[in-house]
Amino acid sequence: MEAVDKKPQAIGKSRAVNTTKIHLAIDSYGLPIESEITAGDVNDCSAALELITRLSDAEAMVADKGYDSDCIREQITEKRGPCL
Repeated sequence: MEAVDKKPQAIGKSRAVNTTKIHLAIDSYGLPIESEITAGDVNDCSAALELITRLSDAEAMVADKGYDSDCIREQITEKRGPCL
């Protein structure tokens, strides 16, 4: 039997269970401004790069340790400009 919809689904496997991750950027008031949905087995850093490119300029960014990598820090610095 073939699936009707051939679009990729954001569903991954974790210990034989289907999983999905929601990567969410919020503003200083806690309101969502951007989101990315991935399969649960996708590395957080992979989703962060796409999410950060869609964000407007900000003075600061706070993230979970899953997003802590040199590549992401460099992308944030380039987007924000040099630190004063």
